[in-house]
Amino acid sequence: MEAHLSRLPLIVQVLKYTDALVFNDAMRSISFLYLAILKELNSMSQLVKGGKDKFRLVLEGHKNSLQLMIKNVTRKDDYDWLFEHSDVLDSESMIHLLMMKMIPDEKLHDEELYNPLIRWSKNLDVKLYKKFKKKDLTDPQVLQDWLCKLCQILLKPQNLLFLACPNDPTKLYPNPELEPQPIHWDCFENCGKAIALALMHEVHVGVALHRVFLLQLAGKDISVEDVRDADPSFYNNKANKEPFPDDDQIQNEFIKSISEQIRFFKNGFDSVFGKSIFQQLSDNGIEPEDLNLVLKGSTELEFNSDENLDDKQNDPLMPQDNESDPLTYRYFKVNLQNLNIPKWQKGKRLGEGKFGKVFEGYAPGGFFFAIKEIKIEPEVNIEQIYDEIRLLCQLRHPNIVKYYGMEKRERNLYIFLELVTTGSLQRVHENFKLEDSQVSHYTKQILRGLKYLHERNVAHRDIKCANILVNEKGRIKIADFGLAKVMELNTLMKSSYCGTRGWMAPEVAKSGNQYGFKADIWSLGCTVLEMLTRKPPHVMESGKFLDPPDLPSEHSRDFIKKCLQVNPDDRPSAAELLQHPFVKGFGL
Repeated sequence: MEAHLSRLPLIVQVLKYTDALVFNDAMRSISFLYLAILKELNSMSQLVKGGKDKFRLVLEGHKNSLQLMIKNVTRKDDYDWLFEHSDVLDSESMIHLLMMKMIPDEKLHDEELYNPLIRWSKNLDVKLYKKFKKKDLTDPQVLQDWLCKLCQILLKPQNLLFLACPNDPTKLYPNPELEPQPIHWDCFENCGKAIALALMHEVHVGVALHRVFLLQLAGKDISVEDVRDADPSFYNNKANKEPFPDDDQIQNEFIKSISEQIRFFKNGFDSVFGKSIFQQLSDNGIEPEDLNLVLKGSTELEFNSDENLDDKQNDPLMPQDNESDPLTYRYFKVNLQNLNIPKWQKGKRLGEGKFGKVFEGYAPGGFFFAIKEIKIEPEVNIEQIYDEIRLLCQLRHPNIVKYYGMEKRERNLYIFLELVTTGSLQRVHENFKLEDSQVSHYTKQILRGLKYLHERNVAHRDIKCANILVNEKGRIKIADFGLAKVMELNTLMKSSYCGTRGWMAPEVAKSGNQYGFKADIWSLGCTVLEMLTRKPPHVMESGKFLDPPDLPSEHSRDFIKKCLQVNPDDRPSAAELLQHPFVKGFGL
């Protein structure tokens, strides 16, 4: 058998001159036969004195042949015995065996792993979506083609999500200088899914992830030398600041600057595997950086500049500096320009907001939607309206109203939105007395919408029943984003808006004070109180906090009190409030 193993590399060289199908079939047959014999020899070696050591020496002396055979092992084969010899296997072979052991065959063919990612890719590249939407992604060649193209859009450094290491341009890490929009977080999450799929199918997408990125994904520490290698300009800029920071400060600042990017990427990565795989890899002697053996392979992405995108120099909705942020430009080009609704009609009036009136809309084919009509007059802050449209088109969540498109006609601007027939929660509580359980049901959905917004650095800034819609099935939709803002990471805003006085957090009401996402939590507490009492909330008087009135349950009272902490640092986050007994037991 040792002689056969010695000749295997030569056999491979000869077979390479044959047809690819012949080569693959021959290698599969040889590998199946040789590994079956080795399995029996492995069992026999344990019955003979000194046999185990001698067998191990044979395997160690022919690692290359072993690697060639393991590449052809399938889930149908009996390969568990190979784990007994993990010390003589290379990392690539171990990853192949572990992927087969961890990922059952049915999961590889689960369309729900691919279809959501294909649908989402339409937001960035319509041509890519149309090319692959009807193809069989379980075909290895199709899958590799799709993942390579998707990774090219998401990973190439020109798109700002990732930067290339100066010492090795194929090694990428999250951009610490990114000023993120909500779309960027979706991109990081879906990039995590794409890389996980590449690992699961052992597809070579032609890139590698830098050590600082992989170690952070695995929950391990990085050194300042890692930071200096990945991003010398970041290190030098921080090191040359006054007063001079030490290496620990620079290292911590770098980790902090990419922590959110890492979190979203990891969410997508883990959602494909259903668990964190790094511990299992570590238990089998595989280091995080070994994953690059699968990802990089023999191909490299060509980081070409974007195809020529149509400039919309006269369109105020489009980012003008598309060269410095082509990903965002591409996204807005797809989502602002291609969603207009043709031959629509304006129906009955549904309500009126700060910037205009809302009507029912109808389009050919029986499509109903809502139309927000805004008269463009000198006193109207048109830039604030455009901010709302740019933000709304990036948000995708079951508890946030959908944006469909917009159209400008003479002096009117029409924004097309999801039609929510029942109306606002204000209308609901005015017409019906809500039970504690119903308020809990609605509150949980509001919290899920707020959690989604806050994770993407969006503060709504005007949460109240009048701005929350509910459909006929009881599904909540947060609406009216006219005052919403995308906040910079880990920063506070200055008070720059009025909002609605009865729902306004004390730190916002004090002119000039800074505030953050916790202002939305205060407004949520007021909104829950509004639903339960059927009155505008009255929680402050002469600058002092008033205890909530008698409420249906101790849980509802405690929930409101936690939201209405005068010190914003004492208020829980939306994610923490989702664990509160008042909302935890309800579905949707």
